[in-house]
Amino acid sequence: MRPGLPEDLADLVGCTVDHGGLAGEALGGGHEAHDLEHADDLVDAHESVDGGQSIEDRGAGEILGLLGGHLRTDLAGGRQLTVDEGQLAGGPDLVAGPDRGHIGREGGGDGGEGDLQLGGGERHCLRFWDFSESREGVPVDFTRTEINTRIKAVAARLQQVGKIGDRVAILANNSPEYLFGFIGALYAGMTPVPLYDPSEPGHADHLKAVFADCEPTFVLTNTASAAAVREHFADLPSRERPRILSVDSLPDTLASSYMNPMMTLQGQQLMASASTMPVDQPAFLQYTSGSTRTPAGVQLTNRSILTNVLQIFTAARLRMPLRLVAWLPLHHDMGIILAVFVTILGLPNEIMAPRDFIQQPKRWIDQLNRRDSDDGVSVYTVIPNFALELA
Repeated sequence: MRPGLPEDLADLVGCTVDHGGLAGEALGGGHEAHDLEHADDLVDAHESVDGGQSIEDRGAGEILGLLGGHLRTDLAGGRQLTVDEGQLAGGPDLVAGPDRGHIGREGGGDGGEGDLQLGGGERHCLRFWDFSESREGVPVDFTRTEINTRIKAVAARLQQVGKIGDRVAILANNSPEYLFGFIGALYAGMTPVPLYDPSEPGHADHLKAVFADCEPTFVLTNTASAAAVREHFADLPSRERPRILSVDSLPDTLASSYMNPMMTLQGQQLMASASTMPVDQPAFLQYTSGSTRTPAGVQLTNRSILTNVLQIFTAARLRMPLRLVAWLPLHHDMGIILAVFVTILGLPNEIMAPRDFIQQPKRWIDQLNRRDSDDGVSVYTVIPNFALELA
């Protein structure tokens, strides 16, 4: 294992391979009360990590070797994974489920093996700083178990009303719901499209162009952004509007109905006929800013995300344990990839809205300086250059 690379990093592979490509079976179901209505890269993606062959030219098994050799805990399914390099290179059987003998050998379902079973589920992993009511900010904390439950509640609802490959636009501010919605869409076997609260000034034309191009079936938002989302689609006929779901209105009880998409008949049929390995299938759709031309969508594959995460570790020489403090917009590629990465790994992550940083940069500095009882924890942040000038 490479120095400084945690064994838990392999969990990220479990999420993206297991849930980020073809997955999920539509279970049906109509509207419910909680339905509202019908970065910059640190290292160039082609640069070699260890010298010689580019990671993007390597096989999936070699990537796993670089990431620690063996997968361990799958946060989504709560089961122990024992997939080695040869199994990953073997193709679709990797994600076929415990009954095929390749994953989940030591149990399935929601038993909470691995980190969750050992008490890790009670660790506070996500803190959102809410400055809407107080200048000092109110911390909103989530344990790993709570994060897992919220993600699966979103995924389960999407599975009930959608189908494999549906595109899911995220229209919300920086918030826990943004992360739950984005990862929940991945778990449901759908393709998330990270966007932003429609009330953000100067973005109306960008949103219209993106929606015209990708035609998402669903929109995920939260209570804080719901009014702006409804207003954005108000002029469209009801049959042309995407279905809007409020993430923080979904009950936790939905999580128990979540099914690993690869365990469904449709998921297995699609994997059997797939011409590419799961690691090379799309994870999410990222749009350019549109500042110089019409916004263009870029499909990011699971392999490209793994490449990015590995290069972040090697280029920045990250030390464990760590805590991430960030205010980067979650619709930005660097913002969402880093946030998803630390969420899946169960690493401490503190987020706030970009606007709250701009209004008072000291808020960010205070979070970086806070040390509580985390002696020995390395604190990291990712920012554009202008943040240093403001701070």
